[in-house]
Amino acid sequence: GMCICNDRRWPETYRVLGLRGAELILLGYNTPSNNPDYPEMNPLVPFHNRLSMQSGAYQNGAWVVGVAKA
Repeated sequence: GMCICNDRRWPETYRVLGLRGAELILLGYNTPSNNPDYPEMNPLVPFHNRLSMQSGAYQNGAWVVGVAKA
């Protein structure tokens, strides 16, 4: 299956793809990891991204490949 950016935050994305038989979900996103206006939030950005994708994968028995810009 394939999804983009904000789709990674919603469990329905992974659920629908899982019900359609997807074993591998590819996800591309463009979320900045550095926010100069709120530097205290910077460590939480990668955590939130990983948590969203890991939980979607676990709950639906699928692999998730997340790719972001460097």
